[in-house]
Amino acid sequence: MKNFFLKSVPVIFAWGVNENLFELAKMTKELIGEITPIGLNKNGYEYAYYHPLPQNYTKQKEWVKKITDMIKKAHNKGCKPCGGCDDLGAAEPARGLP
Repeated sequence: MKNFFLKSVPVIFAWGVNENLFELAKMTKELIGEITPIGLNKNGYEYAYYHPLPQNYTKQKEWVKKITDMIKKAHNKGCKPCGGCDDLGAAEPARGLP
């Protein structure tokens, strides 16, 4: 599993906050290894990350904005001047992908 993750590429954690998921979340984090995830962690719960579809539409938009800001921050923090970003800080799609 570790072969599928690059330390320089952000991973979004968003599996939810139901305690029934905690054992699977723990196993996932152990398989991935030491990374700094992007996600909205529920205070006081190591394995609880809010998912992108809360029932309230306003909260959905809020989730997207917060995660987008976190991705931009992670990108800017680790970005080297490569010419592969547009003015908004978004990386271009990988070659061969639409």
